[in-house]
Amino acid sequence: AAGRCPAAWPAMDGSSPPFLLAKLTPLHSEQLLQGLNLLRQHQELCDVVLRAGEAKIHAHKAVLASISPYFKAMFTGNLSEKENAEVEFQCVDEAALQAIVEYAYTGTVFISQDTVESLLPAANLLQVCCAAMEQPVSVCHVLPHLCQEPLSSPPLLRAGLIEQVLARVVVPDQVVGLVEAREELDAEQGQAHAVQQLRQVLLALLHVVLDPGLQGVEHRLLRQHVQAVVGHDLVQLRVMEMYFPQNDSWIGLAPLSIPRYEFGVCVLEQKMYVVGGIATHVCQGISYRKHESSVECWDPDTNTWSSLERMFESRSTLGVAVLAGELYALGGYDGQSYLRSVEKYVPKGKEWQLVAPMSRTRSCFAAAVLDGMIYAIGGYGPAHMNSMERYDPSKNSWETVASMADKRINFGVGVMLGFIFVVGGHNGVSHLSSIERYDPHQNQWTVCRPMKEPRTGVGAAVIDNHLYVVGGHSGSSYLNTVQRYEPISDSWLDSAGMMYCRCNFGLTAL
Repeated sequence: AAGRCPAAWPAMDGSSPPFLLAKLTPLHSEQLLQGLNLLRQHQELCDVVLRAGEAKIHAHKAVLASISPYFKAMFTGNLSEKENAEVEFQCVDEAALQAIVEYAYTGTVFISQDTVESLLPAANLLQVCCAAMEQPVSVCHVLPHLCQEPLSSPPLLRAGLIEQVLARVVVPDQVVGLVEAREELDAEQGQAHAVQQLRQVLLALLHVVLDPGLQGVEHRLLRQHVQAVVGHDLVQLRVMEMYFPQNDSWIGLAPLSIPRYEFGVCVLEQKMYVVGGIATHVCQGISYRKHESSVECWDPDTNTWSSLERMFESRSTLGVAVLAGELYALGGYDGQSYLRSVEKYVPKGKEWQLVAPMSRTRSCFAAAVLDGMIYAIGGYGPAHMNSMERYDPSKNSWETVASMADKRINFGVGVMLGFIFVVGGHNGVSHLSSIERYDPHQNQWTVCRPMKEPRTGVGAAVIDNHLYVVGGHSGSSYLNTVQRYEPISDSWLDSAGMMYCRCNFGLTAL
């Protein structure tokens, strides 16, 4: 075998060595790991299947036990899992479990803004020590992920694991300056005190809709956002409320079975459907998030919720639409990838069916139905978009149509008087107050009178040819306010505000 020069052990009498120790390349340990990983990938000689959510991961008990005291106790002790060929983990995110198994076989782990929050609790629970998790972590790698879910109290905080991150955080100078300015501290307290106060800064920055990283964020703007929200309680809502335009008032209704956000909502057969999203679960005192394939249905006659058949794929920040008595779920994000796949729910057969995928991956976008077509508008995937495409169910195909004037994510959409209206959102640079109208016959967008204030993460719904734009985030605070757009006069009116401030929530007319 080709390799380095062999190392000889000298004999006691100085004569020729009795044997040679060959140092081969690649190293034996690397070759062993590569071989074991190939066996795992080909599902050869595997003696256990780890199941988390809908994911099934084949592995070898000996390999898992060698890197984790948790697995060693499970497979060598007197636990029932010792003899089981399949082990289910209800408290571990499936992507995190997959990453930990990859680490066991390769010695490397991919940590990104999309995996860090679920990976830390999983590694802690399974007692897996990864050297990468002991390295300094830039706060810029942590904040963007947390900022995607502004209404939720982060699982890292609830699980008490934020300290594991803070102990290794390297705080940018701009954040140090922010803390000093806010607390009126002198420069000598600097970095150490900034780390101590970082929990408050993290909480505050959850209210800010940012593109990945803090790079490019002006210090003045950052300070403004933080001062506006520090000290406010963060809650992930599962409560539901209903608006009555007759008397301009809101009432509370039965809550969701589990808190969730970034889901799709629509009405089918006079019932409201909540589709996918990100749900927070608690197991053995540990909070974890999961991208959902589940669907819940609310019956207004009984004010109760029931579960339906799951989608083929987990989806958050998806688009939903109802066409010809069938519910369509479009695109979104599954926790690892942006999606362009589309599936529809057929109530008669109580089943989901795949249809033609969109031409682009899209998340944080809007879907609308007009003249027997489904429109997928704007979004992110993985860049801010102003493009639009429409689906023809008779042909089971998509075609590209005219693009909006502005790029948009997390915006509202409504259909009235034969037009599609899009409102608010974020274009990658700023929160938007603008509204545009699409004419399908002219294949053209027209800019209308903007809202009184910008809104991102809004809800929108049409009642009596008025577009109600509800909640969201203005760039400085969460909103419970409601504005009503009148398309004939191209004007805005105020309506009664919700009981709660909401952002990235669901709104529909029933």
